[in-house]
Amino acid sequence: MIELTVNTQNQPDLPNKSLDVMVDGSIYHLDSASYSNNGKIFRYNSADAKKLVDLLKQNADKTLHFCFNWK
Repeated sequence: MIELTVNTQNQPDLPNKSLDVMVDGSIYHLDSASYSNNGKIFRYNSADAKKLVDLLKQNADKTLHFCFNWK
């Protein structure tokens, strides 16, 4: 599971959108989130979320480049 804290002040519909994360050219489809704390804490629990967590653990000492795209 991946948990993100997000400021939704300017994007109130963001909790209802799916999230794609691109890391160094690879795309991880996190789908839509479950959320709490007035929609500010997003939790993603998908197969790609697990893959992304594994990637982060394996590269903890390296610089990775991210792009977040909510659709």
